[in-house]
Amino acid sequence: MPVPDRPEVEGTVARIARGRRRSDRRRPRLLVVDDEPAVGRTIAHAAEECGYAATLAISSAAFRDLYLDDPPEVVLLDLSLPGADGIELLRFLGGEGARSTIFIVSGFDRRVVESAMRLGLALGLRMGGCLTKPLMVKELAEALGREPGADRDSRHALCLGS
Repeated sequence: MPVPDRPEVEGTVARIARGRRRSDRRRPRLLVVDDEPAVGRTIAHAAEECGYAATLAISSAAFRDLYLDDPPEVVLLDLSLPGADGIELLRFLGGEGARSTIFIVSGFDRRVVESAMRLGLALGLRMGGCLTKPLMVKELAEALGREPGADRDSRHALCLGS
């Protein structure tokens, strides 16, 4: 999987598709931040199958760099991250006046996730909802308002790890 030619994020970010394709410019951009690379790649791949050009950041620093470089239409944000947690990233997005739709993806207690949602709304962010880990691809597709690709049998939803 190629990584950007930016040394400050090398090793902490992965482009899900094979480089930027021309068709990516027409597809809505989605940025996943999850510190578990395998889980993040699976989520990003599912988003690709739903028609998004997905990028994965596995650290808060990589997320900030990618967001500032090319703000996506959708952000899938894990609350548990090393260095800076998802709450700090919500504050960052609020400070940037983010217009992205943000989904919290977390295995934390419902009350913690609801508090994060309330904070996002108080910061003026477009909160799309929360998705609980382990996450089903069908649940992600429904949240994104897109159907998985025809080459994937949606009756066999893939369960993502927590």
